[in-house]
Amino acid sequence: MSGGTVKFDESYEVATSLALTDRMFSLDLGNGKNVGIPYQLVYDLFKSNMDQLYRAIADSYTKEEVNGLVSLGMVGIEPTDSDDTVAGIKFPLESGTYTNYGGIVVDLTEGVTLIFSDGSGGFTKVLIPINLTGYRTASETDELLAKKADYVAGKNLFNINAADNELGVFIGSSGNTTASGSYNTTGFIKAVAGEEYTASWVRFWRFYDSEKNAIGSNISNVSAGAYTATAPAGAAYQRLSIAVGSVWSNLQLEEGDTATAYEPYTTTITLPGLQITAAQGEAFMLKGANIGNTQLPELLERTVNLFDKEDITPGNFINWNTGALAVNEDYDASGFMPVQESTQYVKKGGGSTLHRAWYNSSKVFISGDQTSTWPVTSPVGAAFARVTIDAGTADVVQFEAGAAAGDYTHFGWKIKDEVLPPTENEKTPLKFVSFGDSLTAQNKWQTKVLSVLASDYDITHTRLGIGGTQMGGTNENAFWQDVRINAIPLDTQLIIVMGGTNDWANNRALGSVNSTSTDEYAGAMNKVIEKIIARVPGIRIVFGTPPWSEFIDFASRGWSNAYENLNGHTINDYAAKVREVCLAKNLPVVDFNTAAAWNGHNITEFMTNDGALLHPNQTGADRMATELIAYIKKAYSG
Repeated sequence: MSGGTVKFDESYEVATSLALTDRMFSLDLGNGKNVGIPYQLVYDLFKSNMDQLYRAIADSYTKEEVNGLVSLGMVGIEPTDSDDTVAGIKFPLESGTYTNYGGIVVDLTEGVTLIFSDGSGGFTKVLIPINLTGYRTASETDELLAKKADYVAGKNLFNINAADNELGVFIGSSGNTTASGSYNTTGFIKAVAGEEYTASWVRFWRFYDSEKNAIGSNISNVSAGAYTATAPAGAAYQRLSIAVGSVWSNLQLEEGDTATAYEPYTTTITLPGLQITAAQGEAFMLKGANIGNTQLPELLERTVNLFDKEDITPGNFINWNTGALAVNEDYDASGFMPVQESTQYVKKGGGSTLHRAWYNSSKVFISGDQTSTWPVTSPVGAAFARVTIDAGTADVVQFEAGAAAGDYTHFGWKIKDEVLPPTENEKTPLKFVSFGDSLTAQNKWQTKVLSVLASDYDITHTRLGIGGTQMGGTNENAFWQDVRINAIPLDTQLIIVMGGTNDWANNRALGSVNSTSTDEYAGAMNKVIEKIIARVPGIRIVFGTPPWSEFIDFASRGWSNAYENLNGHTINDYAAKVREVCLAKNLPVVDFNTAAAWNGHNITEFMTNDGALLHPNQTGADRMATELIAYIKKAYSG
């Protein structure tokens, strides 16, 4: 190879310049948005996507030469490194002069750079310009993403509607609550050690650490009127016991040592770039398209999960006979979760045969049971529920209305979809079926396809692969049999059919392009096409060619070598028949056989040795996936 610099053709450039920030590239998407791409992702892109490499290489380099380089792997290098005697693709990680690589000068602010080495002192620099000027660095992005939604209370820290308030109890000497019709007790209110707090009235006052364990001793106040206390060292929460009636209804807890005029409890929800003042009934402005002024209830809605993992009592379970807590280190008890009477509820996660209890609007016990079969219907009068979970499982528990639990959702609030600005790049829906033998059943190439396309496509995937099955033959699970065809969902938009490995392995005759015999490969293909279209007339059928395969123990099959069956056919002959039949039927082909780019010389790099070389490993599956991804992007561009 001769030295030099090769640039992308203009038609393949993403932008005109590049800025490298914290080992991350940022790509301008052309619609006012940008995305940061880590160096490692760019590295992986060039290692797996052959088409990109072909476009980047000068005409003097053949595809065979590029294949040879890629098969050696891509190596990340810095200016002080030296492995110039090894042919391959080098990926510079720093700007500078690479003295050991022909003196090539690398400036990462110019673009993505690759160095091709022929192992004999020849080096070529490949430069792909990308514009990233003016966008956030990776560290700035990480700092922004680290910010989490939180809330700030107004002057009055007491929320009379808090789910963990307890009615008809007071704080005992241990810090736990004891039944008494004369008092109500607040939930856990945040506190800061060393800060003074003033309550408009209080009978008992206790502070707790970050794990909600009682610290210090009870403050007992027998005087009427305001009272001030200082949070001790280690304090993170506080609870107050208040006399029932108007004193409870008008309680104000505030920072400082002076009681001020009563204000109802309010909060401000804070997010990066967003602030919502959420006073009851007050309007507020959220800056954004199609939102404007709105009331809080019109903007926010609860998530479906009613279980708050931050509101649990560790080391306790719910007594299903009384609704009270009982100590047991193997369990954790939920807080009071709001429910509707005579409504189905279901719990997922946290154990299956534990305890639950129901309470009225005053949190007075109604009923409970020990064996928690789900779903269950709440009793008449129910306003709250509590459940017992296995200790340490709070992060995965979901409690929601309905007959079946959905995917896990965090407890809390979310902005309603209908008030959000319209999505500029909505995902393209696609109902996709993969249909075949064990190469389909192992689900390796499909997983890669779904992962790569997830950002742009809403794909529903049905995998219909059965190991050992053939396109043709009389077996009940042959591709053309009704039991296989009738498994295809009627709303399928795209199906990829890939078979032939087992037909080759079992010496099946190829047949002519117009064959109707299901004992022949082409005839079975024609029958599969006919039946699929009859079942789903509007479907798009794509055939995948089987990749190169070999048998290690070919002699036991009576074969003369690893790749030719008793009819003298290699797997390539079955792939060629796929192309021939699809051309006659005007159907597209995803050519795994040639595009995956492996053969008898390097098959072990891409196929799993499980006694034969028939099943792609993940590296081989990823190469196959690249071809189907390209087809889907072209066929379903939105």
